Amino acid sequence: MTRLDRRQCVQAETVKGRLESYGYRDILVDRNEEPSGRSEVVAGRSGAWADRGELLSDGRETSADRRDATSGRPQTLLLDTCVLIDHLRGYGPAKVWLTEEVAREDVRFVYSVITYTELLVGLSGSSDKSGRAADNRQKDAILALLGLMEPIPVSVGIAAQAADYVREWGKSRGVAVPDALIAATARDVGAVLITRDASHFPMTDITVCRPY
Repeated sequence: MTRLDRRQCVQAETVKGRLESYGYRDILVDRNEEPSGRSEVVAGRSGAWADRGELLSDGRETSADRRDATSGRPQTLLLDTCVLIDHLRGYGPAKVWLTEEVAREDVRFVYSVITYTELLVGLSGSSDKSGRAADNRQKDAILALLGLMEPIPVSVGIAAQAADYVREWGKSRGVAVPDALIAATARDVGAVLITRDASHFPMTDITVCRPY
């Protein structure tokens, strides 16, 4: 096995482990139970998000109407992969939260292209007819959901910030490259990171919110 192949295997295992920690099974199965791997709230504070979720780390202040205080632009929310998986799997609180948020006019939804990769990794890749049909249905559901949001590509700046996060938090908190890239994306676009896995995001320079 070449050196490059070993790196690729490590990255594949990292993504697989991240998805398994979310309880990722068939994303279209209707499961109304609380997902596995849900983390505890590590810190909280009152504010504009008090009635919509729990703020978990210090970051930018949000105004009472959840618009950018200086520009009047809608508040930007970056949805982590686990929140989208919960919605796709039919978890009640996730569906209610996202449906209510989409109906609002003062919110801009974005996602990292890393999340798109992680969602597609969850497809079975089956070669038989029924398996391919199931994969196509799942992919259609993923694309329909992501169609409500704006994709954010990984820029050179985001990649560099993610590297800083891994160096700072990798050994002490187990922050891996996919999570670091998602956090760096939130920082780059000035978004609140919406996740139920706060332990994956110990960074102190972004705002993290658990929505349910």
